[in-house]
Amino acid sequence: MIPALLFFVCMIAYYPQIGGEPLPSDFSAAPPEFPAFHYLFQLMIFLALLESGTGCVHAFNERVAEAYAARQGRGLSKIARLSITGALLLGSIFLARGSDW
Repeated sequence: MIPALLFFVCMIAYYPQIGGEPLPSDFSAAPPEFPAFHYLFQLMIFLALLESGTGCVHAFNERVAEAYAARQGRGLSKIARLSITGALLLGSIFLARGSDW
């Protein structure tokens, strides 16, 4: 929470003009005099989302493996884990697209 609070305090410095921005964090983290920081910030956000997504997929896979082991008495194979991961990622593509299809 401390980094989020510090980031919020930094965003308040741009208060009047930040209100109309579609992405206030991107506006405040990308000063025009230092454009490389903009790409660094986007990379940091991408890596955080990647880490969170990987953790969610792994947690789901582990829950399925635990339930399977409790019912069948044996663990999931690597092919089954890969299939679950693939189905989850493929399903997320369709959910992310929403009503565009």
